[in-house]
Amino acid sequence: FTNPTRDRHRARELQLLIEKETSIVLVNPFYNNVGEPTAEIKALDRNEKHSVSNAEIVQTDLKSILEHDGVVGFITNESSWGSISEVFYSFKMLGKPTYLIFDPATRGDCSFCGTTNPNNPDHPWAEQHCSRIFGTVEGFIAFAKEKLV
Repeated sequence: FTNPTRDRHRARELQLLIEKETSIVLVNPFYNNVGEPTAEIKALDRNEKHSVSNAEIVQTDLKSILEHDGVVGFITNESSWGSISEVFYSFKMLGKPTYLIFDPATRGDCSFCGTTNPNNPDHPWAEQHCSRIFGTVEGFIAFAKEKLV
């Protein structure tokens, strides 16, 4: 589950909702396997520097994508090199199912998302780098219940 660092709290809420409604387990790099924020995120929340290098962060994320079935990306108007890179790696490099959920709260003013229709995100780069785009988390949940579980 990829999402911008600054929007991680909203993304976490949506992650838990998706898991509850679909029984799909989403791995979120900002939380450990018991649902607690990682040490790096705790340091970030305290405005402190963490001890993990940029290379370690990227390699850990790439390894996680390689080991799992696909990627669900939560896309907001907060630009995120990590999320976009992870989507590209999953879909174009590995050929894995990759789904994007555009944040309903920001998509009407989502210049980073590139949407011209707030009800149907349609950025050409997004469309060409994922399996399917959803304008709401509810749309993804309905799809997942029908096609993924």
